[in-house]
Amino acid sequence: MDKDALINGAYELFSIFEKPLKCTVHDDCPECGEYEATLGVLRREDLSVLDIGTSGYGPLPNMTPEAIAYFLPRLIELSLNNEKDADETPVLIRLIGLLADGLRNDRFKLLSGRQADCLLDVLLYIQSEYNDTVEYECWGDELNNAINNWKINNGA
Repeated sequence: MDKDALINGAYELFSIFEKPLKCTVHDDCPECGEYEATLGVLRREDLSVLDIGTSGYGPLPNMTPEAIAYFLPRLIELSLNNEKDADETPVLIRLIGLLADGLRNDRFKLLSGRQADCLLDVLLYIQSEYNDTVEYECWGDELNNAINNWKINNGA
């Protein structure tokens, strides 16, 4: 599958998710308040690399399942276009980290089988097209584990 087909397919598959009223899981965390203020006003198409921050400071680990489902197509688009975050780390590394546990993680409890298949396809595409980048960032094992977790969880 080609990059544009994966991106367009993700937007189509995840279009059923409306913008959530709440984007972060913690109410008592000052950082989550900042993430909420940022994400709460964004449409999925407007999410930027600046909005997702860096690996040390960003909303991805604190997002609700509803927010993840809503913003996943944009995260996929940023990843497959090889965008970089504020620390010059490829967003695809952040996506691998987000998807690491597969469907067994409650963060993905809202996803259908077709949406899960889409995420597996994205990970396989990253492995196929961006493996040099993944290896340079020392995330090869994590990518392989993520792929295996999505295969196992999808019954593949």
